[in-house]
Amino acid sequence: MGMRLRLSLLVGTVCVGLAAVAGLAYRAAGRVEGAVQNVAALRDVPRAGRPDGRALWTYYAPVCYADHNSGAGLQAAWRSIGGSVGAEGGRQQWLPCAAELSYALDRAGAPIPPVRGASNRNSDGRRYILSARLMRRYLRSRWGRPDLPGYDVQGCQPSSAAFLHALGLGDRLAVFASDSHVGVIKTGYSDPYLPYLATADIWILPVS
Repeated sequence: MGMRLRLSLLVGTVCVGLAAVAGLAYRAAGRVEGAVQNVAALRDVPRAGRPDGRALWTYYAPVCYADHNSGAGLQAAWRSIGGSVGAEGGRQQWLPCAAELSYALDRAGAPIPPVRGASNRNSDGRRYILSARLMRRYLRSRWGRPDLPGYDVQGCQPSSAAFLHALGLGDRLAVFASDSHVGVIKTGYSDPYLPYLATADIWILPVS
């Protein structure tokens, strides 16, 4: 494979497809505004504190759609996000997991700053990261080392008492990120794609 083709594939991929879930493949998304994914710029993002877990869930719950495989599920997620980012994401049928988390971060007191080639400005003036891979690197820069880096989540039951106890979560909420999917872990909520990842970085959020 030539260098130009390899670079094109690197730039063009937003999320790597996950393993089959109930017979459906987690679909790989396309471009991010046709822009270069500026991973290097994320190293310079200034550190900031983590948002309150309850506040994050308040804004994450209305936009976190369980079905990212069907066209209807994707469109519903992007309609909830809204604005120019939501319209373009729906048109391009990008995977919405990073945008869903961006939506919540922006409103829970942890807004995403401008990062050229990595964060995308919505028509409401807020910034969104549209790639799971970039979101993982952004969180590492913004929040520092994960509480549980590269944690083995394959085959887990995200809402089970045993899994939550193993994480030491209690009544708190955690954010997880891999290069192919990002989301939230909490009591009473089960991300359907988390068990199909091998590992994920996990940050536990404070609760006021």
